[in-house]
Amino acid sequence: NENLLDNWYFVGGGTVGNFPINQRGKASYNVEYSYTFDRWLSSAVSTYPVTIEVDGVVAEGGIRQIHEDWQEASWAGKTMTASVLLESGLSTFTFTYPDSTNRAGVGSSDGVIVIGRVQNYGWNKPTFGIFPDETKIIAAKLEFGAKQTLARRTATSWQLLEIPDYTVELAKCQQYFERIHLPVGVPMIRCKTNLLKFTTEMVQEKRLDAPTITPQEMYVTRFSDNAGVYGAFVKKEPTCSSVGRCIIVSFEDEWVNVVNAGDAAYLGGKSYIDISAEL
Repeated sequence: NENLLDNWYFVGGGTVGNFPINQRGKASYNVEYSYTFDRWLSSAVSTYPVTIEVDGVVAEGGIRQIHEDWQEASWAGKTMTASVLLESGLSTFTFTYPDSTNRAGVGSSDGVIVIGRVQNYGWNKPTFGIFPDETKIIAAKLEFGAKQTLARRTATSWQLLEIPDYTVELAKCQQYFERIHLPVGVPMIRCKTNLLKFTTEMVQEKRLDAPTITPQEMYVTRFSDNAGVYGAFVKKEPTCSSVGRCIIVSFEDEWVNVVNAGDAAYLGGKSYIDISAEL
């Protein structure tokens, strides 16, 4: 059966090319009710960090994946099965998916899986929650029907019935969040006095027409003498906008006129842009 969760395989260490998809790049996230590795939020205060290890994810305080309102409306009343494979074994249960009026939600008898609409922390969205205590999380699945197809039991251990395709899962995640790393030397276009621009492109179109775009660690230097347009390489944050997959980055303030007519400038440091259409 199709797995209705994104980024559901947690073994590999989270480095580039290895599960789980982890575009933010940290090995451990000490955040409160905020996003960690792709599509999964911390469900606890920062004293319970979410840590990505090679053989699974440690999330003593729990993690949640938020779903769309239209998914909740489509699933409501249908028979579904939720499963989580932990280092200690398999947790699974079959249930009728709750509609938006059910604030209590449903969960597995062992307390590992909790499904329902969460209104705390400003979310008010349907969620799939995993609360493993101190046990590592290996994989999770939400599917239609009354049987779990995540893993099978052998004589000595649980074995997953499938391993996801990394490229496919990355593309799913990038509809919600994408980090674009920019190399040193991206050329700037001097549009007019006090205005420099360059463009780059998202890999995936986002689920929102106007995602939040946040530039990080950017500054500009001149080609002529490698001097910092903003003085001694003081980092300034440009403004960003998007049209489809195109991102337009603009540096505009009183310091940009250091780049005179006929001068050229470039991006002077390894930087990145975060594009968020998270739920």
